[in-house]
Amino acid sequence: MCIPVPQAAFHPSRATARTGIVLIAHAPLASAFAQVAGHVLDGSAAALAALDVRCDCPREEAASTAETLAASMGCAELLVLVDIHGGPTPCAVAQRLCESWGARARLLGGLNVPMLLTALECSRLEVGRLAQVAAEAGRRSVVDGLPF
Repeated sequence: MCIPVPQAAFHPSRATARTGIVLIAHAPLASAFAQVAGHVLDGSAAALAALDVRCDCPREEAASTAETLAASMGCAELLVLVDIHGGPTPCAVAQRLCESWGARARLLGGLNVPMLLTALECSRLEVGRLAQVAAEAGRRSVVDGLPF
């Protein structure tokens, strides 16, 4: 079974975003990341959708649910963020979604909170530039030891 995050976690009425952000991850990570973003950004995520993919979810069902979520966002472009790049189901579903959107979509793996928050804060950027900015924020947040 695939579990899309309840509609309350995604705010199409506030869609000032040029690029919608779609989280696709092993359950319950996508919804957890969406909750963190809502908490940190005070619920102001402009165009965010999340899909938790359970281990028993058929890939076709997950792909169909992802397509429906993305289409419901009403954004011109998509940045799709996955927990594990190259992972079996979430990443395959994300790749399929990006293929269907063509040049209007980008995929980043290794989702972390700074990557997500930066993507949401910069969602007015063109998707290619947004992917660069979000990936850099994610990389910069990974540190080795103390002090920071």
